[in-house]
Amino acid sequence: SFAAKAGSSATAGDVMTPDHVAKLRAASEAAISPDGKHIAWTRSVPRDPRAKGDGTPFKELYVATGKTSRPYVHGKTSVSHVRWTKDSENIAFLSKRGGDKTAAIWSIPVRGGEASKRLTTKGGLRTFALHPDGTTVLYVGKDEAAKDDKKRDAHGFNQNVVEEQDRPWQVFQHKLTPLGSEFD
Repeated sequence: SFAAKAGSSATAGDVMTPDHVAKLRAASEAAISPDGKHIAWTRSVPRDPRAKGDGTPFKELYVATGKTSRPYVHGKTSVSHVRWTKDSENIAFLSKRGGDKTAAIWSIPVRGGEASKRLTTKGGLRTFALHPDGTTVLYVGKDEAAKDDKKRDAHGFNQNVVEEQDRPWQVFQHKLTPLGSEFD
């Protein structure tokens, strides 16, 4: 094992370098489908340490069926809060994709295909839960700035008063328009 070699006379090829650390992958979240046939899981992928810009690791979405696991949403993206629809046909998740400024709720069919955006807010989303009725989502988010705040800012009243201008996270309810039988 590596630990045993590290304590003895390890050769240069046996030493773990920053490059090795940057190649480590780890499962970071998992959810079993309601029918028990699939597991949706996220894989944490560190960013390239030589690339410009810092950031948290990318998180890719995989689905395991039996002994086979395949990528569903991968690359330079970050998927979190993986949820199954009650019919086990779709996976919902939070992600910022494309030109998104804040995280949105997305879904992807387990049979394959492209993910579709289900809900986005200007104030941002932190987490969500799909209601058993299949058409309602509860989410924790922030209201966008009030119109009065925007008018004041436009007139130069844009001082940042700590703790008084921060909008608290709140619980909201939203009706979804199902795509086919996606959330039925």
